[in-house]
Amino acid sequence: WDLVCERRFLYSTVTATSQLGFLLGALVTGYLMDQYGRRPVSLGSLVTTMVLGLLGCFSPNIYAFIALRLVVSMGDLGLYCTNFIIMVELCSSSTRSTFSVLFAVPWAVGYMMLPGVAYLVRDWQWLNTALFLPYIVKLLDFWLLPESPRWLIIHNRDLEAVEVLTQAAKVNKKTLPPRHALMDAISSIRDQVTRI
Repeated sequence: WDLVCERRFLYSTVTATSQLGFLLGALVTGYLMDQYGRRPVSLGSLVTTMVLGLLGCFSPNIYAFIALRLVVSMGDLGLYCTNFIIMVELCSSSTRSTFSVLFAVPWAVGYMMLPGVAYLVRDWQWLNTALFLPYIVKLLDFWLLPESPRWLIIHNRDLEAVEVLTQAAKVNKKTLPPRHALMDAISSIRDQVTRI
């Protein structure tokens, strides 16, 4: 795209646009998660990021690439936030800080590996493809991601919340409290949230 001389500013515009996309994604994602649930927003963000990220490989010009990068960054931030919120809402308060730190490790490792990948994959289109291919793996494991029980409870979907909690207890080889105690806890959670 000849990003030299008087067009050199477009190089940094891509980075600035990505940051703007993160900002816009942060503004929109919270509202969407609260309205429609964490899981659907996560899927929408994942598909948006993956499809538009791969389409960026075929951008006919820098302006199309910048526009795609804006929306991809919004989706990327949405994906990160929704999965982080689901993880936090599924963890106990005693393990929340540990898992919050561990959640960021793959992102940090990815950024550290990026120069090595860029060294091996010199063509920007193939590099862009290499960066967005891991999203396919995430799409395959998406079906393992439960909806947040807390969100289900707040939206009066108690039976679905009990199903998610039952599945989590089975995976963790734990037993849930008796049904009446569980329903009391669900009511207590709903009361706490509606008071805020």
